Amino acid sequence: MTKPLQPLTVPNVLSGLRALTTPFFVWAVLTERWLFAFWLFVFAVLSDLLDGPIARRQQSDSALGTRLDHSADVLFTATALAAFVWLGVYSWHLVLLQLLAFLEYTLPGNDNSRFKGSYLGRINGILFFVAIGIPATQNAFHLDWVAPVAITWFGVALAASTLLSLLIRTVARLRS
Repeated sequence: MTKPLQPLTVPNVLSGLRALTTPFFVWAVLTERWLFAFWLFVFAVLSDLLDGPIARRQQSDSALGTRLDHSADVLFTATALAAFVWLGVYSWHLVLLQLLAFLEYTLPGNDNSRFKGSYLGRINGILFFVAIGIPATQNAFHLDWVAPVAITWFGVALAASTLLSLLIRTVARLRS
């Protein structure tokens, strides 16, 4: 039995608001309003952490909610990373690989009712938020606890693990 479509649930609103914060976050980064960027980042993380558990508790989880959550995550993180690319923090490769990983989920033959992420893919999803949080937090609070070269290498490692995740999923797709 299919669940009825319920677009205006608390989890879907949280995901939608996360997506809507994206241009404000980018504006804050590009205009160096770091404290505002930091609090938008905190909202994005909290809304991402809460939407799934709330959906399951309210029994309102759905394919629409899953897609909205994942799309909001990718919109926020890819666009935020692009702002940091513009500032010279990361390379465009990271953004392009993240978008490619998201698009791979939408290819024909995937189970389109749910996003089926691998363990590595889930870890990468978290690490994309970390990649945004480090420079946003450091700039907001004038910290230097992570050296710029370490941030750069973190981005390289995240790009490599995203590529590996894509390859694993592609091989699995070809075998099935």
